[in-house]
Amino acid sequence: MGWRRNIFAEGKCYRVERSFTLTLWETWVFEKGQVLRFVRDYYSHYDGLSLYEFISDSDGATKYWVLPDTDGAETWKEYFHPG
Repeated sequence: MGWRRNIFAEGKCYRVERSFTLTLWETWVFEKGQVLRFVRDYYSHYDGLSLYEFISDSDGATKYWVLPDTDGAETWKEYFHPG
């Protein structure tokens, strides 16, 4: 579990607010309106970031979203909406 508490609720669904692409060790495409179920979060002190794991309701694909320590916790609301 990351150091940020209660950003996403485990097992709850979130709708992508705007389309974007994230590339780390893989590339993940997030499409506006897509519904994702939150699985768990990870924290890397070394990298200074929180990593959030989601499962796509439409195809079961795993996707990850990253929030650097330098960004505020409320940043998630620019990308996701509950439900």
